[in-house]
Amino acid sequence: NSEDIALLARALRHHGETRRYLHDRVGYNYRMDGFQGAVLRVKLRRLEAWTARRQEIARLYRARLAGARVDLPADDANAESVYPLFVVYVDGRDRVREALAARGVGTAIHYPRPIHLQAAYACLGHAPGSFPHAERACERVLSMPLFPEMTIEQAEYAAQALTEIVGAR
Repeated sequence: NSEDIALLARALRHHGETRRYLHDRVGYNYRMDGFQGAVLRVKLRRLEAWTARRQEIARLYRARLAGARVDLPADDANAESVYPLFVVYVDGRDRVREALAARGVGTAIHYPRPIHLQAAYACLGHAPGSFPHAERACERVLSMPLFPEMTIEQAEYAAQALTEIVGAR
């Protein structure tokens, strides 16, 4: 019956996360229960179709954003991504995100702070500037909308809006 213990338990079960995407300690992933397992068993039947759709949308994004002033995720010919996210890197990320939101395009920032600057790893003694490439990536990272139920028209609109906002190369 301790609030402190409850907060600690919740953080530890989700990789040490205390606030969304912010980790104050090293934790684990202990979140699935029996009910979730039952639901997952049903959802697994749809996994291939969902993956194919996500890959289709990712291909569309790659084609439509090829000439835009964004850096696209690496594409490895020897691997096949299931695209849980479609992350682009863009200068002026916060301004771009606001402009996309004004056009009805929802985005997310999944990696707001690099690992070496997370509180959970403060004991390692790294400071801002220790890993400048990681820090720069976190300043530029922007996750585009991507989900199996997304229509081609929605993906086209999101790509067009982003291109209009950031301009062409």
